[in-house]
Amino acid sequence: IKRPSAVSTASLFWLEAAPATTPKATRSWRRFKTLRRGIPISFGTESDFSGEIAHFDPGPFPPIIRFNPGYLSEEAGLLAAVLVHEGTHFQQYLDGRLADPNLDTVEDEFPAWWNAAVYWGGVQDQFASSNSAVATTMRAGYNAAQQGEGALRDLINSLYN
Repeated sequence: IKRPSAVSTASLFWLEAAPATTPKATRSWRRFKTLRRGIPISFGTESDFSGEIAHFDPGPFPPIIRFNPGYLSEEAGLLAAVLVHEGTHFQQYLDGRLADPNLDTVEDEFPAWWNAAVYWGGVQDQFASSNSAVATTMRAGYNAAQQGEGALRDLINSLYN
């Protein structure tokens, strides 16, 4: 299972020492400062969502993960699965992948769904009797991932396109 790449100590030092005079250096410096502080997580308002459970909003700076307030009463373990998904998008933001015009929606979403499926595999027994929308969504992603990369990509394509 491929996990998001970690930032090495050497690259952190370079970013800290790098002058923020070029647009790329400025973006890197802002991402580094965000990495040090973490990311705000909150419940948004109903108008922030069109059915989704949560979303990663890259900006304007700083980025934030917002949860749909309709899921406020969900168990923490269920919301953690969604946080794994959205946290993967945060890592993609830090890596600069979210700004890559060569990646389509399936390519953006695949690592997030894969990571959430890995998490779900470890906690699914705790939520076996749950019929919540979060549990149903996580089960669908996990079951598709169990069938392989192609099945998960097909699920993502059916949900986003």
